[in-house]
Amino acid sequence: HETELEKIRSLIDDRDASVADIGTGSGRLAIPLARDGHSVVAVDASREMLNVARAKAGDLENLVFEQGDAHALAFDAQQFDFTVSIRTLMHFERWDVVLTQICRISRRGVIIDVPPTRGAPILEVLYDRLISGRKPYRTFGLGELERIFSANGFEITFKERRFLLPIKLHRLINQLALTNALEGLFRALGLTWLFGAPLLIKAERVAPGA
Repeated sequence: HETELEKIRSLIDDRDASVADIGTGSGRLAIPLARDGHSVVAVDASREMLNVARAKAGDLENLVFEQGDAHALAFDAQQFDFTVSIRTLMHFERWDVVLTQICRISRRGVIIDVPPTRGAPILEVLYDRLISGRKPYRTFGLGELERIFSANGFEITFKERRFLLPIKLHRLINQLALTNALEGLFRALGLTWLFGAPLLIKAERVAPGA
């Protein structure tokens, strides 16, 4: 099955597209996208994570790191062709404000992923809420995402549940061929679409450049 990076590369269907990466962390997506030739601005609230990302990026001239608040992004409307935000939205209580900001700065498309309400992530949320004492992350229904996208002039054009087995279990097994075979079987049986996670979404502006 395609890796996350390969899938996101395929969803950014223009090699000359400018890209914003919101919640970049250590630059896991921003750095390879810049190496692909995209002009990338990567944003994170954490100065420490940005320092790690800068060290990893080296001297890439088409990659800029900026510290910023995702609730109030300091960019012009439709400044970027695409905005990506992976493993980010789930951590914000005011996620709708963050997604609205992501839409505002995007001229053509938005690519996000979220833990869906129906599926394995709900088990982690219940564990955190009832046992671990950690603050649980948020899960999402597709309808509430569609409403925010629609209100900002976007429509969802791609959605895919990525894996049935939790990512932590994939890492624990640490046998790529085995877990790929299992995921292929689950996908063929239709189980991944019913219960898989994360939910990867691409939304496109209904009237680009308007």
